[in-house]
Amino acid sequence: SNAPALLNLVSSFLGPPATVETTRSAPRALTDTATPSTGRANDANAPNIIPSSTTDVQHGTPIACNATVVVFSKDRPWQLQQLIRSMKLSLDASAGSQQITINVVVIARRDEFFSEGYQKVEDEFTGNHKTERAITFLYEDAAIDKTFGSLLEKVICNTVEDQADNTLVMFLTDDCLLLEPIEKIVFCAASCLSSTPRALAFLSRLHPAISWCQTRNVPCPPPREEMRYVAHKVLRAQPDAGAYVFDRKVGVADWSYPFDLSGGIYRRSDVVTILDWIRERGQQDGKLSYSHPNRLEVSGNIAISVAEKGNSLDRLSSIVGQCSLNAVPTRPFLVILAINRVQDVCSAPLALKNGEDDKTGTEMNYQPSALLKFLQDGKHLDEMIYRSSHFNASHLGDLNFIGSKTELLPEADAGAVTRISVLIPVKMGPPKYAAHAIKSILMQPVEELEEHSCGLKDEALLLSPMQIVIVDDRCRDGSIDEMISAATLLFESKSQVSLVIRDFRSSDADSTAPIAKPAPRDTKKTLWKLNEWETLSPAKLGGKRYISASNAISIV
Repeated sequence: SNAPALLNLVSSFLGPPATVETTRSAPRALTDTATPSTGRANDANAPNIIPSSTTDVQHGTPIACNATVVVFSKDRPWQLQQLIRSMKLSLDASAGSQQITINVVVIARRDEFFSEGYQKVEDEFTGNHKTERAITFLYEDAAIDKTFGSLLEKVICNTVEDQADNTLVMFLTDDCLLLEPIEKIVFCAASCLSSTPRALAFLSRLHPAISWCQTRNVPCPPPREEMRYVAHKVLRAQPDAGAYVFDRKVGVADWSYPFDLSGGIYRRSDVVTILDWIRERGQQDGKLSYSHPNRLEVSGNIAISVAEKGNSLDRLSSIVGQCSLNAVPTRPFLVILAINRVQDVCSAPLALKNGEDDKTGTEMNYQPSALLKFLQDGKHLDEMIYRSSHFNASHLGDLNFIGSKTELLPEADAGAVTRISVLIPVKMGPPKYAAHAIKSILMQPVEELEEHSCGLKDEALLLSPMQIVIVDDRCRDGSIDEMISAATLLFESKSQVSLVIRDFRSSDADSTAPIAKPAPRDTKKTLWKLNEWETLSPAKLGGKRYISASNAISIV
């Protein structure tokens, strides 16, 4: 019954496997996937061809584009601050010789209570001379030229026409947190969309490990059988800079949501066409509009859905008909911290911790007004913790702050650089065999240290220090406790080894206090136990995430 969670965890490292798990029941038998047909190169009547997994797109010209990043914010200045910080705008672009010009525009709606907070955020980033990328703050107002729709048209539609072909638009909401610098994300999207003309959208909040739709509380298995890897020719030296493309008609839930304001990247000309379609149809249907970010997202998806039916000959139908693919990155690019709600257009559930079904974020004290204290105190999110975690949903409900003591390993482990990690799932023993298994692992670095002290082994070949992760697969026969006892007894006589045991099965335990005393010696061993029940929760694969103080290792 825990196989789907295990497969999702493996897929987050290996990418799309051969089959797709569509339920949380027992997995189907794995079968080989036949290589998809790539069609005839000169066949103009083959509209749904997807590049094969070995495709190297033959576009050798340097990638150059202009990108407008549009950020939507309302009454959440602290969350907006964390988003802009995660963009890493002060860093040099990593695109090498590629020319990526990025302009960030914040369209904000603020009540008077939050005005000071927004001014603090604006002063922080517009006054930062180290930030070469332009940041513009636009605020909604009752004036006809400052409504949301007017500001959106000003940002999107007033681009110089001769730049339209190489201009991208990226949408973000203030509850997003980027896991990679904005230059990397835009560069990956630009390379994918330029080398794959049939791709309509680059959805940066998705990746092959996303298999749960938090907003609908349903599974959303990635269309792995249809996903194919593509990369621009100039990126051959950067294997992680490619993307997966798939026919969006085969996706479900999050994988069938082409117009996304939380990380969606599009060609500017296509966005303009969608806005034109919404404005024209909105005159007959009052439900279609872009007077609010949520209405824009809903109307944009309706526009694409109607265009896919091909019942009209308008420009949008032509674009959607030709661009039948969506693209996603190969690794996590961003997460959405769904901890509160500031709009009343949609009523998607929040993703609060411990299964809280709170509609406003008040129970967890995550109201926007309460988060203003974080802005005043200079409290920031620790992006490294999110990057070192593995989730099967893009919407998360937990905040991990820089300097959080519960998220750090003991100081004695801060200097250790893990050479090898050992994963041991334990369902049942018998206990004496489980104890023998852990001792057989722990004795290997002990023996190598003894050989090394006698000059019998090269230091470069040493396995130590190591970490051992024990996954409690609902073990009921005492095998894990026997393993802990055996490890403790083993090292009572091994003074050259430092053993740290961390037990997270009990929520009442002090997560910062090791069970065994971690004497600072040459070798570090960490014995971990995680609660298997948490690995099967719908919103995430791991209930706890930890990272060493030196950022050298990460454990899920």
